[in-house]
Amino acid sequence: MKVTYHYKVCPYCNNSLGHGYRRFGPTEVNCHFCGKAVRTGLTPWADLPDQQKLTMALTEVVAPSYANPGAGCLLTMLLFYLMPFINALYLYGIVSESNRYSQTGTPPIWKG
Repeated sequence: MKVTYHYKVCPYCNNSLGHGYRRFGPTEVNCHFCGKAVRTGLTPWADLPDQQKLTMALTEVVAPSYANPGAGCLLTMLLFYLMPFINALYLYGIVSESNRYSQTGTPPIWKG
């Protein structure tokens, strides 16, 4: 499975739209600083095939997208019992954000 990591900076004001590398999410967000709509290039959770959803969910628990791609594995090994729980909560948040966008069409606001 091919996974593309996205890291976005607002093209209008050059402020960061978030930390880490998102694997999926809303196709459009509003910049927290200038308020303009920015296309993310991401695929919403609702549009992913079931097999890819399973793979993405497991990947988020082991190597979360909010950390550097290599750092997630190291953190998980160091905090074996705590990190999967924290990462699962993060996964729930980004799936919920993506689903809200798919249902309403309203872009979320991303802060850097």
